Amino acid sequence: MPPVKANEPLRIGLVSGHFREHTVWKLMLHGWLKHLDREEFQLYGYYVRDYRDRWTEVAETYCHQFIMGTKSPKEWFEQIRGDQLHLVIFPELGMDFELMKIAALRLAPIQCMSWGHPDTSGLPTIDYFLSSELMEPADGETHYLEKLVRLKNLGIAFSPLPPDPRSPVTREEFGLKGDAVIYGCLQSVFKYLPQFDYIYPEIAAAVGNCQFVFITHFMTKNSQQRFEQRLDRAFAAKNLDYREYCFFSHPLSFYGFTSMLHCLDVFLDTLEWSGGNSTLEALYYAQVPMVTTPGRFMRGRHTAAILTLLEIPELIAPDPAAYVQKAIELGQNADYRQFIREKIQSNLPKVLEDEAGVRSLGDFIRAVVQEFAASGCLL
Repeated sequence: MPPVKANEPLRIGLVSGHFREHTVWKLMLHGWLKHLDREEFQLYGYYVRDYRDRWTEVAETYCHQFIMGTKSPKEWFEQIRGDQLHLVIFPELGMDFELMKIAALRLAPIQCMSWGHPDTSGLPTIDYFLSSELMEPADGETHYLEKLVRLKNLGIAFSPLPPDPRSPVTREEFGLKGDAVIYGCLQSVFKYLPQFDYIYPEIAAAVGNCQFVFITHFMTKNSQQRFEQRLDRAFAAKNLDYREYCFFSHPLSFYGFTSMLHCLDVFLDTLEWSGGNSTLEALYYAQVPMVTTPGRFMRGRHTAAILTLLEIPELIAPDPAAYVQKAIELGQNADYRQFIREKIQSNLPKVLEDEAGVRSLGDFIRAVVQEFAASGCLL
C-alpha cells in the first residue's frame, strides 16, 4: 500500500474499455468521474482501447492522468503498478476478454468491480463488488466471490446523453400501427428467456389491438429465426398469429432508439435480466410507463430499484402473473398511462439528481484504504 498522507488525495484508478459513448460510461464512469471529490481523490483513467469520441475527451478532463491504447496485459500491469495506486475499480468485468486478463493481475492493493456486467468476476484478484442497496436481494452476499458492497440507492449518478434536437421518428415512419397500444421490448435478445414467452400472447389476447417492438440488436439471422419460432409457438397456443403482433426493428442509433421510446405506450422489462440504462433512458427521454418484477439475482432487479427510487412502486409486480395483469391494465387504460407519465416527470429528479451513490462510494474508498493502510487487512 502506498503511504496514506494527510492532506493528500488518495490515488484511484478506473480501468475500462468504455471511456466512450456506451452504457458503462452513462451508468457508472461519467457520474463517478464527475462527482468524486477531487480534493480527496486523484483519478487515473486507463482506457484499454484506441477508439475515442467526444466522451473520451470529457473523461480526460476529469482525470489527473488518462492513458489509452491497445497494450498487452504485461504493459498495462507495468503502467498501472508503476502509478502506485491505492485502489483500482473496474466498472465491469465480463464483456471484454482482454480486460479480464488485466483484472486477473494484482494492480493495486485493493481491487473492485461494479455492475456494468452484473455478475461476479470469479477472479481471486477482485476484492469487492460495488453494487446497489436497492438492487441486491437479502442473500446477495452469497452470489459473489468478491465481498459485496451495497452502495446507497443505485450506487451511481446516471449521466444521460443530451436529447437529440431533431424531431423524433414517428410510428408511421418506423412502420408501426398508428392506433395500436405499443409495448416496447427493447433489450438484447439474450435477455429473453423461453419460459417467459407466454407473457406476450397473454397480453395480446386481453388488449387486442397492440404491438410488441423487438430490436434485432445482437441478433444474427439464425438467432432471430429461432426467437421468432419461439414466439410463433407461444402465440399459437393462444390461437394467435405472432406476425400480427410482433414488430422487429433493425438495430437503432441513439436517435433511432430515443425516437422509438417516444412511440411506446408501455415499456416491458425483461424478467431475470432487467433493463438498466435502457430503463433510465425510457424514463428520462420519454417518461414511458413500465412494468417489472424483481428477479432472483441483482441482474434481474435493476428496474425495480429504479422505480423504488422514483417512488412509483405500483409498477413493480410481485411475480410474473401480476406482471402480465399490470401490463394489461396499462395497455387498456390510456388515462392511467397518462397519470403514470406525469408522475414519472414529477419524480425524475429523485433519480437524475441523486448523488448519494457516489458519496457512499467515496465513503467506502476512504474507509477501506485507511483500514488497509493501518492493518494490512481488507474490511
